[in-house]
Amino acid sequence: MLSLTDRCLIFSLNSQFPTILSKGTLLGETNRLASVYESIIAYEKGNWAKFSETVAQLRLGEGAVPAIYEESVEWANQLSAIA
Repeated sequence: MLSLTDRCLIFSLNSQFPTILSKGTLLGETNRLASVYESIIAYEKGNWAKFSETVAQLRLGEGAVPAIYEESVEWANQLSAIA
């Protein structure tokens, strides 16, 4: 269960994050967030060549991504439950 402080922080991040994404990343701007986004999309689609390329740019080990992805999905589910 999340505390009131956690909920306020998540609401604040949730309300700002789409703005950050829409300003550059989703429009094709090249930046670190774009590499993260491309990596996520490649992982979800099973495009392993693109996934390997983007993960290398981020200097992440490919083996670390499944756990990070799963944690992110759980976090998104918690956000959905709050909203």
